[in-house]
Amino acid sequence: MKRLFNPMFIILLLAGSLAAQSGTCNGNGTGTPGIDPSTLASFDGTITSVDIAWGQGSPSITLQTADGEKTVLLGPIWFMDQNGFVLEAGDFLTVAAFTGACSGQPCLIAKEIQNHTGGTTLTFRNDEGYPLWKGPRSKQAGQRRQGPSR
Repeated sequence: MKRLFNPMFIILLLAGSLAAQSGTCNGNGTGTPGIDPSTLASFDGTITSVDIAWGQGSPSITLQTADGEKTVLLGPIWFMDQNGFVLEAGDFLTVAAFTGACSGQPCLIAKEIQNHTGGTTLTFRNDEGYPLWKGPRSKQAGQRRQGPSR
């Protein structure tokens, strides 16, 4: 009987999909792509293009703002889908974003987006830039646990 799919092809396809979903941002070991929390800024704008697709790394939107066009990296599409968060060209948004380093270049990384047109808000990252889709944050390396009081 003839096989329709080569098992190695399926493994490579899955590995590629996972790598793509990890995005193009340079991590710093904490799940934050070179984010400096002090760079958090907010701005309003209208979406001019949406670059979101299943299996794609670093979904993004481009907005026309008072300061010109800005591209903002979001979170995984499954996280947006799970939260019923939809973005379309023409939507008017308020974006809170960090400046980060993506592929060696500065980029904007969404902390929270309020979609005034759709009437929804989604928080992607906490105040330190940690991605909320990764679940609760464990103890940081180098932090000491407090023992019982004596």
